[in-house]
Amino acid sequence: MATRSVTDAHSNCLPCGALRSIQIRRAVAAGDARKPTAEQALALYRAWSGWDGTEATDIGTASDSAAVAWARHGVTWGDQWDDIPSIAALDPANAGHVKAAVAFLGPIQLDLNMPAAWQGATTWTVISGSWGQPGTWGSHRVCAGRYDQQCLYAISWAPRSGSPGLRWPPMP
Repeated sequence: MATRSVTDAHSNCLPCGALRSIQIRRAVAAGDARKPTAEQALALYRAWSGWDGTEATDIGTASDSAAVAWARHGVTWGDQWDDIPSIAALDPANAGHVKAAVAFLGPIQLDLNMPAAWQGATTWTVISGSWGQPGTWGSHRVCAGRYDQQCLYAISWAPRSGSPGLRWPPMP
């Protein structure tokens, strides 16, 4: 039986995306091999959303309030490291903007309005028709820190490192 990830059990993809971004940045900048834990993700979820451990308060985290909390308080990484984000506005449909953000800021976080067609998919592609309607499966925060000529690679919280390559926006 497959292990359920922390976002399978809770609506805490924003804290998970933040931790994945920090993980990638620390690995690249300092050779840090540490990985975020489920306990760290849940503690950050409590701090950012007010989740009290009950289903009634497991409603996710608003992106704006999470960004403010991260900028004000940082995110503890180990005993001494508090990570403060770089926040920038970009046009996510503009591949040049996305590439520049990843190149200059490191991993970026994207809020996706996920279509029902992405359930169980190995690659997330833009799909037309009712199954491709944004938001029909819900919303999800992912971290993207790498791209090539064809794909922006998104990382979600999972027992393994990564979710399907996000083939959006088209990389010219």
